[in-house]
This record gives sequence, C-alpha cells and structure tokens, in this order.
Amino acid sequence: MNSSLLCQMNVKGDTALYLAAREGQQDSVDALIKHANKLDEDSVELESGSTMTQKMLRARNEDGDIALHDTVRLYSHQIKIPIRLLTEDKEYTYTANNAGETPLCIAAERRHHEVVSQILETCTAPAYDGPGGRTALHAVVISNDEEITKTLLDWNKDLDWNKDLAKKPDMCGWTPLHYAARFGHVERAKQLLDVDKSIAYVIADKDDKQTTLHVAASQGHVGVMKELLSQCPYCWEMVNDKGQNILHVAVQNENKKAVKFILKNSQLGSLINHKDIDGNTSLHLAAKALCANQLIYDEREDRMAFNKGNQTPHDVTTQHENITLVT
Repeated sequence: MNSSLLCQMNVKGDTALYLAAREGQQDSVDALIKHANKLDEDSVELESGSTMTQKMLRARNEDGDIALHDTVRLYSHQIKIPIRLLTEDKEYTYTANNAGETPLCIAAERRHHEVVSQILETCTAPAYDGPGGRTALHAVVISNDEEITKTLLDWNKDLDWNKDLAKKPDMCGWTPLHYAARFGHVERAKQLLDVDKSIAYVIADKDDKQTTLHVAASQGHVGVMKELLSQCPYCWEMVNDKGQNILHVAVQNENKKAVKFILKNSQLGSLINHKDIDGNTSLHLAAKALCANQLIYDEREDRMAFNKGNQTPHDVTTQHENITLVT
C-alpha cells in the first residue's frame, strides 16, 4: 500500500528492517527485503541513485548504526540474518557508526567467528575500523583469539592487505603487535611476526615512541620478549624518545622478571651501561626508583658513570635516606 514505509524511521531513526533484524525476526527481514527487491525489479526511481533495497539496508539511526551493526552486536549463533543482509548489498563498505565501530570490528571484538568469516567472504571491501583508531585485528589480538586473528591475516593475502593491517596503528600509535606485547599474548605475537617481521621495528608515534619490545619489557612479559628477539634479533638496539633501551624501561617500571632476563642474556650486555638522553644508565634509574638493591646488581655496571646532572648512581642514592647501593 505504501512503499515509503520501508525506509520510514521512528524517533530514534530505526527502520522496520533495523528492528526486525535486531529482534532476530527472520521472516520479517525476508519479507521486507523481498518487497524492496520487487520494487527494484519494477524500476522504482530514487533521487539518491541507489535502489530501494540499498536505501533500506544502508539507512542509519541516530547512533549511526545500520541494521547490520546491531545484528552483529547481538548475534547469538544465528547466522541467517547477517548472511541475508550482507548478500543483498555486497558492494557496500559497511563503514563505522558514530562510535567509530564497523560491523567487522564489532564481530571481531565479540569473537563472533562465523560473522567475521561471512563478512570477509561476502563483501567486496568491508571497512575494518574501530574506536580509537583500532582495527578488527587490534580487537582480536587484545582478546587473544587465535582463529579470527588467522582469518584476518589470511584474508586477501594476495593483495598484501594483511601486512598493511598488521602495521596499522591506532590513535596512540600502537600496532596490534604492541597490544600482544602489552598483554603478554605470545602466540598472537608469533602469528603477527610470521606474517611480517618488520612490524617489530615499528615505533609508536606517540606514547614515548615505544617499540613492542619496550612494551613487553615494561610489563615483564618475558615470553613475548623471547619471541621478538628470536624472530627480530636486532630490535633490542632501539630506544624510545627518551633514549631509553629496554633495560631502562624494565628498571623504571620495577619489573624484576624483565630485568633478570635481560641481565642473563649475553646478547644484551651492552645495554647495562647505555645512557639515555639525560645521561642516566639503568642503575641511575634504579637508584631514583628506590630499588637499586632489589633490581640491579651486576659486575658489568659502571657505578662511577656520570649523568648530565654530574651525578653517579651513588650520588642519586644519597638523596634518599632509606637506600644505599651494594658495594
């Protein structure tokens, strides 16, 4: 009786299709799409140049969501509705809502394996962005999901899309590998490095310009540190924007596990007396943090090294009454 009802919105901007999809009403979704397709077959002209089906599927509510957003968000092992929505508009990129969420990123962060696979298999070029500049790959690495990480990395491999995605930073300049290091996800780090080892050398353009090895050292995730050094043996030479190496960072964060690992690794011996931009060795920082006795004691340390304030580590300790260096 009135085809315009297909795209009619309520006060929240929801269409009938949006509500039917959100509530899991398969029959209603099918009926609405069937009617829209019939109008398209009858060559109903729309001012936008799109078909009635496209206009209905792409209609956004006040949150910037289309029907697929909530269908993916509330998905509970019912794949039929997402499949129906996707197959009716394969060329659409399914861009982000007002919160910066794309359907692909929502599915990935909620670990909806079937939906992720369906989006990647059905859509020509789906958007993969998420809030804060994080991508779908960031989301699954953070949630430590092996299957979806593999799916994303394998997708469109011939066009090297996966390598670009693996290097894509969020708003903090962190790549997915930075998050694998932050949370100690060794296997996710291995998956990423197996695709492209060069991502270990990517420096965050913010957050002190840390490498992934700096992040792992700051958190004491020795397993990730071993994986990084195994696959990228020279990444230990890199420093952050303060000129600090991984031993500086481990000491500053009072992380005994990382310090112990570094000191026992002969390959990393030259880090011990390396100075940051203020001339501080790791022992200076240990003294400042009131933890020299607990964290640092190595015969290779230069205990007479001066920083730019003309202080030795011992001079730093004299500023505190409750700590002295072991001599």
